[in-house]
Amino acid sequence: MADVTLAFKVCHTCKQNLPASAYCKGNIAKYYKCKECERKRLANYRKSLKEEMAGFEGSVICLGCKESITKGKINLMGRFANVICKSCYYKVKTHARPHKAELINGIGECTRCAMFGQSLNCIRPHSVDLDEFC
Repeated sequence: MADVTLAFKVCHTCKQNLPASAYCKGNIAKYYKCKECERKRLANYRKSLKEEMAGFEGSVICLGCKESITKGKINLMGRFANVICKSCYYKVKTHARPHKAELINGIGECTRCAMFGQSLNCIRPHSVDLDEFC
């Protein structure tokens, strides 16, 4: 019968030598903090977000769509936290994926690509030549 040994690793935060089961998904090579330390870190992060938003009153102008947004529609996480609305954050997050070109009056440059940078996955509608059908 083979000798089964558990892998142990020292947590960078609490400095305890813990088994793989104390880390997320048991992958001790990927994680530096144990589940308990990570849980505490996330709790502090969420608390700081709530405190930051508690003093917020009124509305803010979204830097993406330039519209006035209320407290409930502000994006709280990621690179653009507290400066853009949730719908603009979704557009930023999914910009690299194939998307239908957002054109003004069906012509010109895609407004999403103009705002967030040129994308190679922008799908433009086919232009129709009316002379072909006559």
